[in-house]
Amino acid sequence: MLVARYAGRFQGKAWLGRNLRSIALRGIALIGAASLATQPVSAATTCMRGINLKRLAATVELVRKAGMVVILDPHNYARYKGDLIGTDNVPQSAFADFWRRLSVRFGTEADIAFGLMNEPHGIAAEDWVSAANGAIAAIRQAGSASLILVPGTAWTGAHSWSAGDYGTTNAAAMSAIVDPQNNYVFEVHQYLDQDFSGKNDECSRAADAVKALSDVGTWLKQNNRRGLLGEFAVPRQPECQSALVDMVKVVESNPDAWLGWAYWAAGDWWPEDEIL
Repeated sequence: MLVARYAGRFQGKAWLGRNLRSIALRGIALIGAASLATQPVSAATTCMRGINLKRLAATVELVRKAGMVVILDPHNYARYKGDLIGTDNVPQSAFADFWRRLSVRFGTEADIAFGLMNEPHGIAAEDWVSAANGAIAAIRQAGSASLILVPGTAWTGAHSWSAGDYGTTNAAAMSAIVDPQNNYVFEVHQYLDQDFSGKNDECSRAADAVKALSDVGTWLKQNNRRGLLGEFAVPRQPECQSALVDMVKVVESNPDAWLGWAYWAAGDWWPEDEIL
């Protein structure tokens, strides 16, 4: 469930503990804080601004007080100000240093997981694996044993996991992920509309999406790995709601492959006219 942004004010609204408690009372155990979207990596110094860190720490405390696990997740799509991680302006070392600094602050706290990046895309799978391994090493060198969520490239879609749109597939490249603690899962996202983006008020690719999720589950088992369906959602149409049930069944009926699922999204501010 990716809901939280930061404590204090966001888009003119105050995020309060009661909002989180209301979510927790619905039986939700996991919530994502994606407040680093604007400043995760500085070209030269990996600067983390104090006010962002302060707000993030306050959000983490609110989530934990509500009895939920929080995922810290930069929503930058493997970029900073338009530049891909691994380019001159955003070297992989800067991305690793960002995660080192975040791990120093949060890495020894309970009930926190680290999502390396939201939906990398436009980057070769080998290059993304190299960046991810650098970040994982930095997290572990900082003394953190926290669970790490590792996405693939190509928007980390279940439907694109074995597709070669960027050359080497995620299915082939992800075998090179290295974690000294062996405490990581692969994160995939999946929507059901015509282009799998979640932007269209229909679910014409529902059958393909469910099959893709099942195929990733098979890949996880074959490679002795586990995954998290970290983002998915459907419109309100009955056939879409039925497909939603099918997706959850794929995950929950295969606990040896899947850690669980996280729905996008919810909260007191979620607009009534939002299609998902």
